[in-house]
Amino acid sequence: MLKNYSGEVYGNIQVLEMTNKRKRGYVVYKCKCNKCGRLFENSLEHYKKRAKLGINTMTCGCYNPHYNNFYKNGLSKTRVRFIYNNMKERCYNKNNKAYKYYGARGIKICDEWLKDFINFYNWAINNGYKEDLSIDRINVDGNYEPNNCKWSTFQEQISNRTNTVKIEYNNIIKPLTEWARQYKIPITTLRSRLDRGWTVERALNENVHKNFKGKHSEKHYKYNNFEAK
Repeated sequence: MLKNYSGEVYGNIQVLEMTNKRKRGYVVYKCKCNKCGRLFENSLEHYKKRAKLGINTMTCGCYNPHYNNFYKNGLSKTRVRFIYNNMKERCYNKNNKAYKYYGARGIKICDEWLKDFINFYNWAINNGYKEDLSIDRINVDGNYEPNNCKWSTFQEQISNRTNTVKIEYNNIIKPLTEWARQYKIPITTLRSRLDRGWTVERALNENVHKNFKGKHSEKHYKYNNFEAK
């Protein structure tokens, strides 16, 4: 039976819990670096061997005891870091194309995240971050902060855009793109019908002309009514 090392501490590495993953045949654990606060996953073999030698300076890689200073924590090329950098650009770089939708509207990043990327990284990992999700503000007029952000799919983000057109049908209000998806109508066709004065019921339920050659696809939705979040 495998021994569970959860709760053990090796230098600055605090072992949180065992996972069902394996790395080179060894069990992978969720760990926390008490030096920088980073959460990560790794096997414990390296730390256990160094502990037996009396070395108690282990970290996640954020600290170099020979230079007594912090250096790159290994997160500079991660997708979370990319999202973080883009978030800062939108809010504080006036030359960024998206600045007019964010910084110019007074959208800011909370001090906790702005001053330390590790705080943002830990929030992301502990609040549902996945590689196929993007950061989404719950209140589109609010700031980037823990209580106003979540991780959402592309379609969920579309529903929360400031420029998303919503219509009501059968006492249900949804974005135009979602109605188009549900009734399998190209978004451009649906928008054109409504612009010509059609009722919502007719616009949704009348068949698209059989000679119509447009493609009803994900790409159709992706580039209509979409603003970077």
